[in-house]
Amino acid sequence: MAQTGANSIAVLDLGSAKICCLIAKIDAEGDARITGVGHLGSSGFESGAVKDLSRASELVRRVVQQAETMAGHVVDQIVLITSGGHLPNDILRVEVAASGHAIETHDITKAVRLAEREVHRPEAVTLHAVPACFTVDGHSGIRNPQGLLGENLTLDVNVVSIEPNHFGTLEALANTAMLDVPAVISSGYAAAQACLHDEEKELGVACVDLGGGISSSVIFCGGKMVFSAADAIGSDMISRTLAKQLGLPLSEADRLKKTHGRVWQRDADFKEVIAIDQRAQSGRIEHVEVRKAHLISLIRPDVEEILNAVAKQLKRAGFVGRDAGPVVLTGGGAQLQGIHQLAEQILGCPVRFGFPPRLAGLPAALRGPSFASAVGGLVHVMSGERSELSVLSRQLRAGGTLSSAAPMWPKRMLRWLRSAW
Repeated sequence: MAQTGANSIAVLDLGSAKICCLIAKIDAEGDARITGVGHLGSSGFESGAVKDLSRASELVRRVVQQAETMAGHVVDQIVLITSGGHLPNDILRVEVAASGHAIETHDITKAVRLAEREVHRPEAVTLHAVPACFTVDGHSGIRNPQGLLGENLTLDVNVVSIEPNHFGTLEALANTAMLDVPAVISSGYAAAQACLHDEEKELGVACVDLGGGISSSVIFCGGKMVFSAADAIGSDMISRTLAKQLGLPLSEADRLKKTHGRVWQRDADFKEVIAIDQRAQSGRIEHVEVRKAHLISLIRPDVEEILNAVAKQLKRAGFVGRDAGPVVLTGGGAQLQGIHQLAEQILGCPVRFGFPPRLAGLPAALRGPSFASAVGGLVHVMSGERSELSVLSRQLRAGGTLSSAAPMWPKRMLRWLRSAW
C-alpha cells in the first residue's frame, strides 16, 4: 500500500446509525473520483455523541482502514461530519459607520473583519459562519451594498457551532486512528450540499436530514444558509419502540422497520401477517406472527413525533405554509414508506426526496438518502467553502470585490430572517 495519497481528500461521517468514510482523488481539472469507501453500523455513538470512546475508536479505525485498502493508500488527514453537540442557531450582527458616503469595498472589508473577530467564542466551536445579508440604514436583505449611500452598514452572519467538549472528543477519536482533523462539518449542512440545487437555494428551500439519532433542519435562501437546527430525535426511536412493544432484539426491530415499515395502513395490512422471533417471558425465543396493521400502528406515532419536531423548528424560522418553499427530505429516516405524504401533511409544504449526486466511482449502494451527508461533506470540501465568511475575507483581502450588485431579497425571505433572528 502506498504511504500517502497525493491530491486526495477524505471525509468521515460519524452518524448515530452508521459511520462512513469516503476517499476521493482530485484530478487536474478539479473533478473528484471516489477511490475508497468504508462503512459500518455505529457502535459507541448515541444521538450523534460519543458514548463509548473505546468502541467508537475501534469502529473508526476499521472503517477508515476499509476505505484506505480500497483506495490503495493511507490518509493522514480527515474531515469529520458530525450531527451531535449542536448549539442553538446563532446570528452574529456587526455594524460599521459609513458616514453617509457611498459604501465602498473597504467598508465591507471592515465589517467582515469585525465579524471574523467576534465569531469565535470560548463557549462554542464554530463550524460554519455564513455571511447571510447586509443592512443599510435599516433596509435589510441586501446582497451587495457597494455603491449605496448610508450612515450605517450592518452584516448578519449565520453561525453554526458545537459544544467545545464534543469537538474535543471528536478530535481525540480521530487521533486514536492517527488522523489529523483540518475541519468539522455539520451533518445537516453537508446533507444540504448534496441534495439541494442552486436554484432551490436561491429561491428558498429547507433540507431535513432524518438521521438515526438526530433530525437536522437547514434553510437556504438567496443562495445562503440562513437557519440551522438539530433535534436529538431520529428514526432509531422507531426501532426502540418496536423492540420494546414486540419483545425483539434491537437489531431485529431495526430490520423489521426497514423491511416492512410504513406509515399508512391499507385494508390488506389487517390481513397480512409477519413472522417474527419474539423473546418470551421465559427468555426463550418463540416464533410468532404479528399483523402488519399492528406494526404500522406502532411506527406511525414515532414518525409523527419526529416530523412535528421538524415542523416546530421550521416554524421558528418562519418557514411555514406552501408559499414558504419546498422541503427536501433525506437521511436514512426518509426511506420509510409513506413518509413523503405524511411529511407534506404535517409540514404543510411541498416535499421531495433528496439524493446525493452520483460522483464518479460512487458505488450504487451509497447513492441513497442514507449517505447524503457523507457525499455532501465531500462536495462541500471540493467546493472550497465558497459561502463561508473566511473565504469572503480572503477574497476581499486579495483585492477582490463582491459579485455584481443584486436586488434585495423578496419580502417572503426577509420574514424568515426576522422570525429566526
